[in-house]
Parts: sequence; C-alpha cells; structure tokens
Amino acid sequence: MATFPAPISQTDTQATFGKSFEYFGDALRQEMTERFNVLDTGLFGGVFNVAGSGSLTVRRRFHGGIGGALPMIAMGSETEAISASSLTGNYDDLTVARYGLAFEETWQRALVQSDGVTLDQLAATIADSWISRLRALTCVSGAAIPSAAVDSASALSLNDWATVVATLAETEGFTGSAVAILHPEQVSDLRAGLRAEPGVYNDAAAFKPSQTLMPNVALQFADLWGIAVYQSFDVSTASSKWNGFVVGGGAFAIGLGAPTGLSIPSGSEPVYMPDMGMVVTRGSNDRQAFSDVTANAWMGIGRVNTALAPQYLIKSQNN
Repeated sequence: MATFPAPISQTDTQATFGKSFEYFGDALRQEMTERFNVLDTGLFGGVFNVAGSGSLTVRRRFHGGIGGALPMIAMGSETEAISASSLTGNYDDLTVARYGLAFEETWQRALVQSDGVTLDQLAATIADSWISRLRALTCVSGAAIPSAAVDSASALSLNDWATVVATLAETEGFTGSAVAILHPEQVSDLRAGLRAEPGVYNDAAAFKPSQTLMPNVALQFADLWGIAVYQSFDVSTASSKWNGFVVGGGAFAIGLGAPTGLSIPSGSEPVYMPDMGMVVTRGSNDRQAFSDVTANAWMGIGRVNTALAPQYLIKSQNN
C-alpha cells in the first residue's frame, strides 16, 4: 500500500493512480502522402483489357507513309503510268503484370481496439494504393523516354522551358495538347525563374498565380506556354538529375486484366473493380483467430511510338 504525504502531489500519485499519457482523440490520423491520380492528366490515350485474350501482352498497330506524309506524285506526261505506293507499319507492346496488397487483423485486436483503425478502413485505402502504383509505373516509363529536350546540370530555367516548347513546336505533325510531369524541385526552379522575369514580377495579375502555394495539388500550371505542368514525387533521379518528362496527350496507354470472369467463391465476398483490373476478397483463419482483406490487380503501363506522339525527357539538376 502506497503512502502519499501531505500535500498530496501528482508526482507522488502518478505511479499508482495516474497514467503516463492520454490519447488525443479516438482515432489515428493518416500521415501526409501524395495522392496525384495520373488518370486526370490527359496522358492516357487508351485502356486495353487482356481478360480472355490468351496473353498478358497487348499489341497496338499503327501505319504511316500515307496521307499527309505522301504527297501526290507529279506525272511526266499525260499517259505516264502511276506506280502504286507502299506504306509503313509498326506496333507497340504493353505487358500486364500482377500486383497485390493485403491486410490482416487478429480478432483479439478487433475486440479491444480503440484507435478507429479497422479492417474495413484499411480496405478503403486500397484504391489509393492502386493509384500510387499507376503513378509510379507512369514515372518509370517516362524516365525511359530515349530523347531529351533538356539535359542540364543546372536548375531548370525558363530558357530550358523555352527549349521544351520549341522542341515540341518543331515536331512535325504534332497538333495536340502537351503534358509535363516534373519533380516538385523542378517546379520550384520554374517558379524562381518566373519570379525573376520582369514581365511577371511587374504584373500583379501574372505574378500571383505563378507563385501561389498549391499544396498536394498535382496541377501546378494549367498552361505554362502551352504545356500543362504536373508535379510528382515519383519522378526519379539519375546521375544527380531529375527525370521529368513532357509528352503529347495520349502518349501513354494502360493495360488491365478485368477480373469479372474469375470464379471466386462467394464466401470470399469478392468485390470486382474491372476499370482497375482488380478484385478485393475477404477471408479468415479460425484456428489462429484473424481476418484478412486481399487485393489482386492486373495492370501495366506503356508508351506509344514516338511516331504517334512526341515524348521528351526534361533532365535538370537534383538540388
């Protein structure tokens, strides 16, 4: 039995009657993370489903050497025979792979938990995880673009951006929209360049939007000299340079395996998401007293041939 001398103090009674901390609120808060959905950008020009096709690879064919690329031939005389013209052709391949995610929770934890984190709540985050993987795959594919409009050992400048614009403008046949995905540091470098531009800092109407904080908003510039500029922390780095990129709209394609034809036991409570190529199931282990939720998805990212849409890296200093 503990004795508490007068005056009774919190310090003396803490070990017996008190507790070392109190939780603030009755649920956990989720940490900050990127939630940029690349499907909102105009990057993608097609969605292909491999279900029932007999293959995990999608092949898209294209042809050229005709139409605007084949001017009519001047005839040497009024009776000269016209020779038949040829055409060119090629294809792009896109491969679908399996991705997965699962959560487990013991029945005992579910019985006593007070933090608000349930298996249902965890299951509700799976769609965000799918978006995160799609974004990462897009940035990996973008980093593999073979040609660079800008390859600089310095911070991305407005002169570099003018080069990007000129490179697109000088791409024969390109008439569509352009989309860039840059690392946030590259976006900050562009903002610094705009801040130092007299035509911007002397114009309040132009200055404010060029410098306005847009936290956790992927679209940073809806139209920076004709290019929609998004930012993502998934943009990779190599040799101390960011692998940002710019492409014509529709330069990327998605391959999915819509799971609606799968024969999954109804006891697993399958939830089919064909537009994501995903199915979510539930299960339990009675002997070890835990439940689980599992997501399987079949997806892949590919870029069209550069003959169909311009694609260029924007490489600049990793600060």
